[in-house]
Amino acid sequence: MADNGVRYPIIVDTDALIAVANTNLWSRLTETLNLTTTNVCYQELERHVRENSEYAPEGTREQWIHHGSKKALEPFANDENESFAVVPCVPRPHGEDAGEKSIRTEIEQNMLC
Repeated sequence: MADNGVRYPIIVDTDALIAVANTNLWSRLTETLNLTTTNVCYQELERHVRENSEYAPEGTREQWIHHGSKKALEPFANDENESFAVVPCVPRPHGEDAGEKSIRTEIEQNMLC
C-alpha cells in the first residue's frame, strides 16, 4: 500500500469496501473500477481482520466483517493492481467514525472544484 498521489473519482469508506467485497461482484469491480480510499479506512480494514476471527461461525457479523475486510485489502496490496489508491488523511481523525470523517476530509480537501 503506497500513496502514489493518484486520486480516483470514486471514493469509498470501510463499510462500502466490506459490503461489496462480500458479494460475487467483487472480482468484477476490482477489474473495472478505479477506487480511492484513505489510509484511515485501510487501517480500519486491517484492524477488522486482526480483531475478528477467521473461524467465526458462518453467517455471523464477525465472519462477514473479517472475510470482507480481508478480501477488500487484497487489491490494495497487489502491486500489479493500479486501480485502487490509498491516500493520506491529514489531520488524521480518531474515534468511532474515523473512516467516514477521513472520507469527508478527503473530499473537502482534494475533490471539490
